[in-house]
Amino acid sequence: MAGSTVGVTVSDVGAIIRLSSSNVSATPALLPALIVKELGVEKGSATPKATKVGNLSPEQIVKIAQMKRTDSYARTLRSAVKEVAGACVSMGVTVDAKEPKEFIKNLDAGQYDAALKELE
Repeated sequence: MAGSTVGVTVSDVGAIIRLSSSNVSATPALLPALIVKELGVEKGSATPKATKVGNLSPEQIVKIAQMKRTDSYARTLRSAVKEVAGACVSMGVTVDAKEPKEFIKNLDAGQYDAALKELE
């Protein structure tokens, strides 16, 4: 539907409104949708503790966090990254080949400080 136009006639006013889909950019607004898109999988795991559907690198987590930053209440990039990692818990997604909760503990311990400063 890229570049198509839709015409709507309002009979009371007699006006024609044309909307062009090239002016509208649609991005997945929900965090799980961004994670699924980044992983290239169809959906998250139905049993996240038992079955893992993929692994995100720290760089991918930061990329998603930066995309969601405007919609998030997180004040810092670190907090936004923790939000994304938290969403990975319920989806059966590992982060840096670790459980997301372990990744968050390592993040709090400063293991990823250099990478965060580099990407901010």
